[in-house]
Amino acid sequence: MSEAKKARLDKPLWPCPLHDMFPKVIRLSKEEIKEAEEKLDIKVRYGTYDEQENKILAKNMKRFTKRYLAAHFDGEQLRDVICHLLGYFNYFTEKKRELQGMLDALELETNIKIDRLSFAQKLGRNLPNRTLNSVYYRARQSLTPLRNLADLSDKEKTKIIKLHQKKGKKFTQMAEELRVHPKACQYYIREKVNASGNFNNTGHWTRKEIKRFLKAIMQTLEIDDLKKCLGKKLSWTAISKLVGTRSEQGCKTYFETRLLWKIGNCEDIDTILTYSTKKKRMDEKVILHFMNTENERSEEAVDWNLLQTKLPHLSLRKILQTWDQMKEEIPAESRVHHRLAVKYLMQSVNP
Repeated sequence: MSEAKKARLDKPLWPCPLHDMFPKVIRLSKEEIKEAEEKLDIKVRYGTYDEQENKILAKNMKRFTKRYLAAHFDGEQLRDVICHLLGYFNYFTEKKRELQGMLDALELETNIKIDRLSFAQKLGRNLPNRTLNSVYYRARQSLTPLRNLADLSDKEKTKIIKLHQKKGKKFTQMAEELRVHPKACQYYIREKVNASGNFNNTGHWTRKEIKRFLKAIMQTLEIDDLKKCLGKKLSWTAISKLVGTRSEQGCKTYFETRLLWKIGNCEDIDTILTYSTKKKRMDEKVILHFMNTENERSEEAVDWNLLQTKLPHLSLRKILQTWDQMKEEIPAESRVHHRLAVKYLMQSVNP
């Protein structure tokens, strides 16, 4: 590379007094920021990047890649080098050394030093009110070339589960090994695996799950009355392990949206399991009356669309879900045949 070209590349192409005053990719103290604002007569910006700032940052990344890296690396090499500059591969010493060696070789060839500091300075072009620390971590968050969950194959998703069993919640290590974003691993594990390491159930909670859930709350808090749990902090990890089929977030959401008000209105677990609102009891009576009138031989023969016309405020999925909840109260011997199940429920309503 000619001296003229090197000088042109090294020369700052934009004025940024804040970056020149604190040329470091670390969090600045409040005193340093206050000093900069008074001395440079600027206002340092914090918080969320707006649309214009995100566009500038993306443009700077594209310019940096094209000018300094694209001619020397391509494909997976280019992706790994950018990930290294963004602070990934810290847990893989050999990979980190290999990538740093590639950048050192590039420096010998072109006489241009590329490290995290120079990288952050070039990303900060036209962002004079943002510190280098802010610019660097925004780029790490939004411009990483690591893949997202939608880009993974089923085989790779299975590998996330296996790595989770070995490494626990070390999502960054898992992500670096699979070349995916750490949050992709975190969201997938949260969705599929609960605290006990089993696969999660999703959707409708069965009576058995609710019963286990309520007992888990009492066990973790060491209480004998469910109402004592109101206002107390619950360990969702411990509760999820005891439930065994639901994630920590699933337990928390179900408790806050479905169980909290029932616990306040009911005396014991059995009352909570059978508790229904007046509107829901009316819906159940309509479903049961329809089943008894039609007198079909099996559930498959039931005209569910006709039933939905009698309950226009409920979706077909909600009607099926309500019917499944009603069947949970039926003993196993009466659940064998559809007509026996309807007969049992009719007798419980009209003994």
